[in-house]
Amino acid sequence: STGSDPNNRVLIGGGWGGDEVYPPTSIFSTPPSPTPGQLSSGGTLVARKVSDIQIAKSIAGGLDGTGGTTNTRITVSQPPAASAIWRIGGSLASGARIELPANGLTHSIVINNAYTGAAWSGTVSIAGNNVFPQSGPYYTDIPRSVGGGAVGLARFRFYPAASTPTTVNLKRIGLTGTTAELQCIDRQHPPVILSHYGPVGEATGANLPSPIYTIERLDGGGSNGGWTDVTSQFSNGANYGRDVRIDPPCVGGQGCVPTWQTKTYRFTLNTAGDATKLLSTGVLDNSNQSPTKPYVPAYTHSVTFVASCDLA
Repeated sequence: STGSDPNNRVLIGGGWGGDEVYPPTSIFSTPPSPTPGQLSSGGTLVARKVSDIQIAKSIAGGLDGTGGTTNTRITVSQPPAASAIWRIGGSLASGARIELPANGLTHSIVINNAYTGAAWSGTVSIAGNNVFPQSGPYYTDIPRSVGGGAVGLARFRFYPAASTPTTVNLKRIGLTGTTAELQCIDRQHPPVILSHYGPVGEATGANLPSPIYTIERLDGGGSNGGWTDVTSQFSNGANYGRDVRIDPPCVGGQGCVPTWQTKTYRFTLNTAGDATKLLSTGVLDNSNQSPTKPYVPAYTHSVTFVASCDLA
């Protein structure tokens, strides 16, 4: 363990394996010789604040001589910038920890960035609480409860807790005009947000599905279980980061108001074989994996828009 540093330097100890330069001999009685590109068993990185981190291989775990887990960890005491990305090429292994302050998951943490089939079995803790158990890649904590960011095991899956909920009310209770009476007021119709555990972007190349999403509306009756394909009404997918934003349709030409009908809409990420048109951004391709590119796995998310306003 290296402790904190009043000069705001990054302190590296134990088995940190730089790709070219190892930590200086003066820090240790015995200089480490870890695997290049890996935070090896027992290694630590402690800092007040870190922007981007790139680890080519894994954050290793393992056991100490008494059978306990080693203290392999990255610890920061100030939240990183929201734009920061920490990329771990391989696994966050069992016994390894990433420790963040309260509301400290402000950024993206990527595991398996080299796309080798690596695992997430270590712990990400916030203010000493193990918010994300050793069972990645899924967790249900909402982003605002942890700082607004996300931890993702590539390929990045759909993140329901960060997305538009399954029911959205298009009305609200409030005061309007000069009256002192409660009124039932129309909300501005919001976009649908489809969120993911890591940054995503539109994939390019041949033999990919188009459009990115099929959007259907449940009208009832007819064929296809009552679902009507309304994809052509939408500008399909924008504002990539971890989120894809789909604005309400504007039907009726110039001067129309973007509006959701009070019905259920279904958003399906299209597939062509094992490919989708949404890619895990920054994750490497790997010809030994299937698929060879880190496409976001297909999913469907449904949102029901209602207009209820109880003034009783």
